[in-house]
Amino acid sequence: VGDEKDILPPKLQDDILDSLGQGVKELKTSEQINEHVSGPFVQFFVKTVGHYASYIKREASGQGHFQERSFCKAVTSKTKRRFVKKFVKTQLFSLFIQEAEKSRNPPAGYFQKKILEYEEQKKQKKSREKTVKISEALSPGIHGLFQLETQSCFKVVSEFETIGVSVSQNFENSHPSS
Repeated sequence: VGDEKDILPPKLQDDILDSLGQGVKELKTSEQINEHVSGPFVQFFVKTVGHYASYIKREASGQGHFQERSFCKAVTSKTKRRFVKKFVKTQLFSLFIQEAEKSRNPPAGYFQKKILEYEEQKKQKKSREKTVKISEALSPGIHGLFQLETQSCFKVVSEFETIGVSVSQNFENSHPSS
């Protein structure tokens, strides 16, 4: 209706438009076209509201209650949060949440599958980022670490030699050459 620029967060809008523009020429069947068009929108909703299940608090009876305020606050980006605050007021989202509140387990449908895939990608990305950060933190110190190890070995060797034990002689006696 022309208000997309005011409602949709710019980054997510760009993601949708980029995805829709890629690979259009290769689409041959209506099934491929449907997947190509629906995919970016599903990803959009996965990124914006895919965390909904964490904000359904259950009573002992199993009845769920959606924690709308906490759910909206969990969105860190201000522009995304502004969208989510509007979106949770829609009939579409209300019906979706009503069904989720009734069900003890999230439905094992397409949307839930995409949420799980997205969460797994985020975990893997976070794990890779941690590995990179650790390696970056260690990189400058690896040379120093080897120096420290070498110095420690020399210190141990010199302490053995101080008490009259020849490390090289003991090493040669315990590892005879063939």
